[in-house]
Amino acid sequence: KVRPKLIAMDTMNFWMDVAMSDLKIVLKYIDMLIVNDAEARQLTGLFSLVKAAKAIMAMGPKFLIIKKGEHGALLFQGDDVFFAP
Repeated sequence: KVRPKLIAMDTMNFWMDVAMSDLKIVLKYIDMLIVNDAEARQLTGLFSLVKAAKAIMAMGPKFLIIKKGEHGALLFQGDDVFFAP
């Protein structure tokens, strides 16, 4: 079976509350995760979004978008960060 070129996932706090261990398994198989800042902190237990991003990417995703509502979004890839207001 051919793997898609990009597998992206947008999760929410509900899955962290009821199925955290399953969620962490799925994270190993995706390329990009999209979460908001509160979800990034809940997923990692870290307040700093930069530290949370590194921890999340260590779980599997190569790309991470952290949405910050009216304050824009952050895109992480490796050690690079792109901020979109």
